[in-house]
Amino acid sequence: MSQPRAAAVRNARRQAHGPGWVLAGDAGHYKDPVSAQGISDAFADAYVLADALDAGLSGSTGLDSALAGYAATRDAQRLGAFAYTCEQAELRHFGAGVLGDLAGTAADERAVEAFLNTFVGCDAPSDPGWLGESHY
Repeated sequence: MSQPRAAAVRNARRQAHGPGWVLAGDAGHYKDPVSAQGISDAFADAYVLADALDAGLSGSTGLDSALAGYAATRDAQRLGAFAYTCEQAELRHFGAGVLGDLAGTAADERAVEAFLNTFVGCDAPSDPGWLGESHY
């Protein structure tokens, strides 16, 4: 009898805009729900996109330039967490290094708050490179 396996979820990042179109939320970047950030990302994208559309449609800047700014902001805000989510979705065994880091975090109330706020997408990671590294 084979062991049960987690369903494979395709993680995808798409170009954020083009002539006459723009993507936000899961339409622009879909990732495994393991990090529970989907709705938070969608609202954050909508917030940045609303400002870009206002600037582009009011004439204060060109629409293409405004949407390019939205795309750059979206990618800067999401790339580290996207890599982290893809890594966590592999459901690999945690090594001693990760467990030691978590034990140290658990002993510090501020570190716990920072970890949880980053994990659920309330705060940007202080070291986005760490999120995309392997810690196994």
